[in-house]
Amino acid sequence: MSYTLISLPTYTTAAMAHDLLAGQKIPSDIVRSSVDRASSCGYSVKIDSRYLQNAEFLLKQSRFPVLKITEW
Repeated sequence: MSYTLISLPTYTTAAMAHDLLAGQKIPSDIVRSSVDRASSCGYSVKIDSRYLQNAEFLLKQSRFPVLKITEW
C-alpha cells in the first residue's frame, strides 16, 4: 500500500485537516515529517494514496494552506 504526505504549516492545521478528512471517512494520521526550515514546522497528514484526489479536493475547497504533497 502506498501513502501520501500532505504537508501543512502547523500542528494545529494538520489536526484540523485530520478532523475534516475523518468527517468524510478518509482515514489519516498526523505525522512528524522532515522539516523545511523556510516553510514548515514539520507536520503532515498521512493518507492512503487511493484517497489523494478526494483529500486534495476537500482541503483545497476548505482553503487549507497545503505546502507540499509527497508520495511516501
